[in-house]
Amino acid sequence: MALKMVFRKALALCAVVGLSCWAVDVGADKLSTGDERTDAMMVEMQKKASDITSCKARTVMTLQVEDQTLEVRGQGTFKGPGQIRLEKVLPDSGRQTLVSGGGLLWIYDDQERIASRVNMARVYEATKQEADGDHADALRPFRGLQWKTIRYVGDEALEAIVHRVFEATPDVPLLQAQLQMALTKARIYLHPDDGLLRLVRFYDASGNAVISQRFDEVVVNPELDIDTFEFVIPAGAHVMDSTDEMIALLKGE
Repeated sequence: MALKMVFRKALALCAVVGLSCWAVDVGADKLSTGDERTDAMMVEMQKKASDITSCKARTVMTLQVEDQTLEVRGQGTFKGPGQIRLEKVLPDSGRQTLVSGGGLLWIYDDQERIASRVNMARVYEATKQEADGDHADALRPFRGLQWKTIRYVGDEALEAIVHRVFEATPDVPLLQAQLQMALTKARIYLHPDDGLLRLVRFYDASGNAVISQRFDEVVVNPELDIDTFEFVIPAGAHVMDSTDEMIALLKGE
């Protein structure tokens, strides 16, 4: 029960895991990781994704703590730059909707009937951290990682498809504050055909995989409704502003 409460609270403030934008060019005269082999593979993946502006995917997020495993399944819609809509089913069968875009982050819990709003500009001004920096985004495979630590470590098969695998030191202070544990390594898997994220795993200091996020049945450049990334407050919902709480968490207060 305690683990479920921690899990729900973490989800209420961050969509857990997630990662950086292909908006940053990688190359000799651009932003480099300091490793030529890694830079070359990142350039290759960036080219694969160059014509992709949006995608949809089924998402599966798993949290493993000691002998307990909790899983969240959902549907994600992603559009650059940085627009996200996630519809999730929580372990207690509750549902949660997250919408990020237009300078605001909205999270709605249908059981508690609470719509939480975060002003992303205020959070960044106060902390120099992105309020949605821990959100999973298939279009942004490297956000939430310390750039100079990213290394291409080889290829590995996932469901019979050989993916490009990178490892790095995570930079996810909000996620770590919510889980109250240090995450020391991230391992990410990019699809060789489109360069998009398919799997990310975060590890603790003992080398245990604590969190994983998977993207299945990915559809690139789908037709999207014009209001996909607009949040409409449900009738009867209680609206609360969580901006100050987000700032306090990121500052470690």
